[in-house]
Amino acid sequence: MTSWAPPALLLGVVFVLLLAQVLHTLSPAGRRRYPAVLALTVAGVLLGQLWDVMGLPAVRMGQLDLLPAVLFATSLQPLGGRLSLRLP
Repeated sequence: MTSWAPPALLLGVVFVLLLAQVLHTLSPAGRRRYPAVLALTVAGVLLGQLWDVMGLPAVRMGQLDLLPAVLFATSLQPLGGRLSLRLP
């Protein structure tokens, strides 16, 4: 049934959701809004994938770079207090 979706895409979506939930739960700066944490986590994972496209060394799980994605997503989280997302 999921033969049309590449495994890296499915793994990436699950990884982003799990990492966003962990970062939201363990945030030392109090409770941040989840959409801001999710947006910054997506940006961090995309930067981690760009790290792979550039050919720099990384820890991989299949086609997903774990170490750069976690480092970028974690380092972007302090910007969550300044990010204002207004969703309908």
